[in-house]
Amino acid sequence: MEKIALSKHAEKRAAQRGIDERQIKICLEFGEQFHRTGAMFFMITKKCLKKLKHSVGAYMSRLDGIVVVGYSQSDFFLVTTVYKNNNALKEIKKKAKRSYK
Repeated sequence: MEKIALSKHAEKRAAQRGIDERQIKICLEFGEQFHRTGAMFFMITKKCLKKLKHSVGAYMSRLDGIVVVGYSQSDFFLVTTVYKNNNALKEIKKKAKRSYK
């Protein structure tokens, strides 16, 4: 994965929600990826945790439900916000595929 940059908003939200940069990197590497409303969503699901366990050898239940939202720039990925929601997959899939601005 390319370099990762966090916006001020993402840094603030990650600190408030107890999500560190290492967890964000794991989510970007192993999470399910969705393109919605012009942004990229990465989410750690139970399926991703099983895949992660095979790669790392440890089951990291703290990562369950982490969502990273951002945009791919020319040479880095800009994270705009992070949050934790176990039902986020349903909400993300409801979003429009494109932003109609």
